[in-house]
Amino acid sequence: MPQALTVLWAVLKSDLSDKDKKATALSLDKVLGLSLDVIYNTVQSIPMSVINIALLRQQTRVNQDWIQSDLLRDKINQLGYLVEDKKGGYILSKK
Repeated sequence: MPQALTVLWAVLKSDLSDKDKKATALSLDKVLGLSLDVIYNTVQSIPMSVINIALLRQQTRVNQDWIQSDLLRDKINQLGYLVEDKKGGYILSKK
């Protein structure tokens, strides 16, 4: 699972078009089970920079790096968003 998140992170940071990033992320989601297809409409209103931090945070949680996870949560909060952890993923929302 951590390797799949690493691949997802690399795709999102890549020079691929947004359309290709979306298609690849949704394909990877079938392995990861993050329910990206369910939250896609919500994600459209959240800046990509916040989404990237949330994805990195999810990876740190998988790796059980709780200190880094907390620091990334704080960063998300500073940017005006909340992250709510759910079984198998998280929900991002505007404060």
